[in-house]
Amino acid sequence: TDFAGRSAHFHSPEMPEYANSAGKTRATLHAAHGTQKGDPLRAVQAIQQVVNSKNPPQHLLLGAFALARFRSKLDRFQKEIAEWEIVALGADFPDDERPQAKG
Repeated sequence: TDFAGRSAHFHSPEMPEYANSAGKTRATLHAAHGTQKGDPLRAVQAIQQVVNSKNPPQHLLLGAFALARFRSKLDRFQKEIAEWEIVALGADFPDDERPQAKG
C-alpha cells in the first residue's frame, strides 16, 4: 500500500522543535518502509473472508502487530476495570433502597 513511502506526507523542511516527537515518528516510518510484515494481498483475502461470512466480527484485526497491540490494550483495560470495580458498582442503589416502579 506504500503507507510509509510515497503515501506519507511530511512537512518539509524538518523542524528541529519537533525532533523528539513528530521527528521520531518520521524516522520510524522511514525505517519501516518496505519491511512491514503485513501482506496487502493476504489482507484483502482476509477481508473478503469476513465479508462473505455468516457472522462477521464487529472488529477485524489484521496481522500479528495489530493483534498483539489490541491484546495488550485489552489486558490494560481489564486490569483498570478490576481496579475500579467497587467504584463502578457503588453508583447503583443498594437492592433494599432501589426505587420501585410506579403503576
